[in-house]
Amino acid sequence: MEWAGWRRGGRDVTDAAVAVAVALLIRYAIVDPPGPSLPWSAWSAWPVAAVLSFPIAVRRRRPWAMLAVACAAGAGVAVAGAVAAGAIWLTFVSAVLVLYLVATTISRGRRHRRERLLERRGVGGDQPLRRR
Repeated sequence: MEWAGWRRGGRDVTDAAVAVAVALLIRYAIVDPPGPSLPWSAWSAWPVAAVLSFPIAVRRRRPWAMLAVACAAGAGVAVAGAVAAGAIWLTFVSAVLVLYLVATTISRGRRHRRERLLERRGVGGDQPLRRR
C-alpha cells in the first residue's frame, strides 16, 4: 500500500519535515536561550514546540483553521514567556508559514474567478476588461 503523501508530490512529507525542524529549533531556543535563562523546566520545551509546530504539519488540509491556531499559539506562548526575548520571533514562524499558504490560496482563487468572468463575457485572457 502506497502512502498518500508520496502521491501528492511529497507535500505532506515536506510539511512534516519542516514542522519537525521548526519544533527542534523552538525546543533549542527554549532550553538554551540567548541571554538569561528562563524559569521553565527543560521538559516543558517539548509540548511548547509541538503546539507551535503542529499547524505547519497540517496546514494544507485546513489552512484557515491552522492560521487561527498558529496565531493563537504564538500569542499564547509569547504572553506566557516560554521563549526568551532574544528568540521571541520563533513563536511566530509557524504563523508566517501558514499565512504564506493562505495567501497563495487566495490569489489563485481570485485569478480563477476573474478568468471565469472573462469567459462568460466572451473576452479573451489577453484582452482588457471594459466597463459598461
